[in-house]
Amino acid sequence: MSISSRSSSLPGVLGSLALIALLGGAGMTRAQAEESVRRSNGILYQGTVVRFDDRGVVIRDKNGKEEEIPTEEIVELNLGLSVAQGRADVALANGDFTQAAELFLQAAQGESRPWALRRIEIGLLDALRLSGQHLEAAELFLEIAAERDDPAFMARAPLVWIDGTTIDEKALEQARQWLAPTASPMQRLLGASWLVDGARSASAREALDKLRTQPDRRIGSMARAQYLRASANPPSDEELRQFHDLIETLPTAARKGPQFVYAQALEANGKPVDAALAYLWVPMVYDQERSELAAASLYHAARNSKKAGLNADATRLLDELAKKYPESPWAARAERANHGSDDPRDIDGDGSSSGG
Repeated sequence: MSISSRSSSLPGVLGSLALIALLGGAGMTRAQAEESVRRSNGILYQGTVVRFDDRGVVIRDKNGKEEEIPTEEIVELNLGLSVAQGRADVALANGDFTQAAELFLQAAQGESRPWALRRIEIGLLDALRLSGQHLEAAELFLEIAAERDDPAFMARAPLVWIDGTTIDEKALEQARQWLAPTASPMQRLLGASWLVDGARSASAREALDKLRTQPDRRIGSMARAQYLRASANPPSDEELRQFHDLIETLPTAARKGPQFVYAQALEANGKPVDAALAYLWVPMVYDQERSELAAASLYHAARNSKKAGLNADATRLLDELAKKYPESPWAARAERANHGSDDPRDIDGDGSSSGG
């Protein structure tokens, strides 16, 4: 379903670029604002933007020549983004995901440029995914993924990485349908991810097992990570090494889910120090979205630090969790743990989650 029919900051680097683009067009109407991009080598490109997303900008000059400027080489943007788009980006960057989704839908109402509408769709996808609206996020992801075959876009797949994540019945019913052989590999991956720790876990594991050998490496890599997540037995040291090597082949943005699974496997193998360090890679390196996965990783890093007798480190990590993710249920557990809670779910318990 397109953004227009739905309507009847992006996090990290793209959010920063959005702010530059918004400020660059301040004080000009859409018609007056000439679209331009300045590269780090000083060259200014002017013309019509064809694409603007996390990969960078493609701009076409008056002679029809297209130039692609990667994100890391952009120093100045003048794209005439609307104030509504800027507000949506800010809400998303601040972790106000539900509000961000509403603002992106509003921003679409006054936008007609195809590249800008696609950018709004990606922002909406992030907002839906991060607010736990799994089915809506999956439908939009599948639509955009049909045009985005780059591995980095898999970072936006609404896969479940934390066991016990709450998924509503409508989404679960769709997931069961996506396990059918007639579904696309991407649909089967999403469906299996949502079902693998529930009543349909056997069917989901079977689907993941088959998807691990998918020729499409985007799907095969994530299926391998999800299959390890669903494994009943701790992996061997050699399997852990191979899985770590797999993570290293993924685009940085797509590593956080598999990294969380890797840390869980280290924990299951009785390596609390290694597990704590592995968990910390998620919030400190791979996640720029204020996601529940980052919050959960901080919590589990604290648990494993305490298991290893590193009590001061555990306390520091719990404090950081409460400060950075105050609205997260993981922060509530951190608060209880710091006040000597006897709740078995807290830092001395199993740390399982009842939410995304």
